[in-house]
Amino acid sequence: MSTKAKFWVSTVSAALLIALLSRTLFPFSLLSFDSAEDRQRIWLLTLWTTGVMAICFGLTGLLTSIVPPGFREVNDAGSVAAALEARREQRQQMGDSAFYNFAGWMVTTGIILILLYFAAWVLLRP
Repeated sequence: MSTKAKFWVSTVSAALLIALLSRTLFPFSLLSFDSAEDRQRIWLLTLWTTGVMAICFGLTGLLTSIVPPGFREVNDAGSVAAALEARREQRQQMGDSAFYNFAGWMVTTGIILILLYFAAWVLLRP
């Protein structure tokens, strides 16, 4: 199985697993949410919040590749020009893997969770 296929299978699997676990393991009765409507709303809120948090967390990781070099990178390279050149070489070496890493995985899983939220919201409406 290719790296991209593993990436997509794992993101979809993780999103479905999170949705299933949040539906079954959430302590509804401990929080005195006994009605089916309350359980559904809490589950939808959990899906939405988890998806948004995953997207935000992943985007911070993806943004590190487009922000300018920091002081440490300039110091390690010896000059701003050398730091920029090192960054450019690193981007060329990464190629497709610039997205197919943990940060991209988090963003994709978050998007799938939000899509699951909308699907559940449409299907479970009274």
